[in-house]
Amino acid sequence: MARKTQILFGFLIISMIAAVYFPALSIPLRGDDFEWLNSAYSGWREPASLLARINNFFRPVVKLSYLLDYSCAATCATWYNVTTLTIHLLNVWLLCCLLGRVSRWPVAAIVAFLFGVSSYYVEVT
Repeated sequence: MARKTQILFGFLIISMIAAVYFPALSIPLRGDDFEWLNSAYSGWREPASLLARINNFFRPVVKLSYLLDYSCAATCATWYNVTTLTIHLLNVWLLCCLLGRVSRWPVAAIVAFLFGVSSYYVEVT
């Protein structure tokens, strides 16, 4: 398959996944979101605090994401959801690129799409 066609299909896959998750962008912050947010506040003053565990979870990238989101949009839940969806879409793209190197393009695209819309990954938003 030509490179331009692969890029076009990649954008199509990403667009379809984004469309699937679009209605979820308005979901408010809830549950442990506030715990992660509270732990991220001190990240600017004490960057090492981003490496601390919360309830036995070590997720410095999640804390950094919450810190940056809070710095840009305070508690606007849509902003947090857009950030998380963007990270998910980048992961789908990376998976597709990786699989495209080790298998045929249609297989890579199908697997990446299924990963992108899979209900097993419930924390996209």
